[in-house]
Amino acid sequence: PHHFSRFSSSYRIIHDETPEEYHSLVIPFLGQRPKDLAWVDNILLGKAETDRIIFSDQDPNIGFTLVLDFRWDGRFLQSMHILGLVPHPGLTCLRDLRSEHIPLLKRMLCEGRSRIIDHYAKVRPVMEQESVNDEASPKPAVPPNQGLSRTGESALKENQILAYFHYPPTFYRLHVHYAHVDAACEHGTRVGRAHLLYDVIQNLELDGDYYAKRIIPVYLQTDGDMLKALQNGSSHSEHIVPSTEVTDQTK
Repeated sequence: PHHFSRFSSSYRIIHDETPEEYHSLVIPFLGQRPKDLAWVDNILLGKAETDRIIFSDQDPNIGFTLVLDFRWDGRFLQSMHILGLVPHPGLTCLRDLRSEHIPLLKRMLCEGRSRIIDHYAKVRPVMEQESVNDEASPKPAVPPNQGLSRTGESALKENQILAYFHYPPTFYRLHVHYAHVDAACEHGTRVGRAHLLYDVIQNLELDGDYYAKRIIPVYLQTDGDMLKALQNGSSHSEHIVPSTEVTDQTK
């Protein structure tokens, strides 16, 4: 029985979150269950993960910090996953973005990718097949730009970096995900979960209040407290989808 339950499918639903629900249900729900985001501030202030930060600008309007995601050890660029953290405490998620944030977003898209490329310029990532013989002896996490061999060719190109938001996010402090296209599917890029940074910019250029006004479909676990809060105050129809994928989204 134990192994049956371990591998049985979990279920999630796709819920159409309205702006009204976000303000009347989601925000109060998050306020009742605050998460400790001191770790984000410590990274932004240079007090933590300093060996994993590859760029930081604390400008209150267009600043951001690039830091290796804790799940990536920095060894293989094909598995790259980097977070772009925004220092503005008032920006928590996609819903908060307005037309005045377009300069920040454009900088995160263009300069964010170029900073990552420059950081790994002329560096060839260790190929996974090259390390097969070493798998028996686990290696510690490798700081950025180490564990990589140098070559005369560019190791990373702009069209290999996918930049996107999650909604709902794992934590409510605005951040962009930068993932290698070969690894993006491992970092939550399913339809409806990931919102491409390029698309977000274009939507805000068309309507500065786009994300404040639109209905956003969200994946929620059927046994999650957030879904219960939404269902108690909502009459929207929903449909259930089976999934065995590991999720890190807010319950």
